[in-house]
Amino acid sequence: MSIPKTNRKRSLVELFQKTYSQGQPQISSPATSTIDQLLYDAAMTAFSYVFIAATPDHRCQLNLDHFTDTYKIQSNLHQNYINKYIPSELKDPECTMFDKNSSNKNPIPCTQWVFDDTFYNKTISTDWNFVCTRLHLKGIIHNAYIIGTSGSFLTGIMSDRLERRTTMYLLILLMVIVLNSRGESETLSTSKSI
Repeated sequence: MSIPKTNRKRSLVELFQKTYSQGQPQISSPATSTIDQLLYDAAMTAFSYVFIAATPDHRCQLNLDHFTDTYKIQSNLHQNYINKYIPSELKDPECTMFDKNSSNKNPIPCTQWVFDDTFYNKTISTDWNFVCTRLHLKGIIHNAYIIGTSGSFLTGIMSDRLERRTTMYLLILLMVIVLNSRGESETLSTSKSI
């Protein structure tokens, strides 16, 4: 049972008259609520990155035969190794150390790090070693994160013009390309350091 077009038009007009005849709060409440939600989402996105990508205190990982190196001091022997290979007088003690296989005291760049897990168990900085010479990658990831969250407006427009399915396929293709290029860059960076 459908309503004739003239009655539907009249029904819609009556609905608007009833809704907006209640006064200003009926009009401003949805607008205020939408603005509040957008601000809240933007704030949560910005502040979540503080925890997701935090860089805890770190130092070079010592490749020792006797035990597995951690950021926390395990014993006096462990402290002696740290003082010997990563002395505080190094120019950048978080990113360089002395080579244990060499007799000269030339600092070498670190290839692995240990992180303080007092406040953060895991972050992208600790998982992907975004420290020292790889610190710039953290900025690139942050920019991609912000572009991705603000890109939702563009994908909404794209889905209106290109249809949802086409937009979804294009975004999946873009994601595959980006993730594979990240994997290739990881392979290149590790092969250069070896």
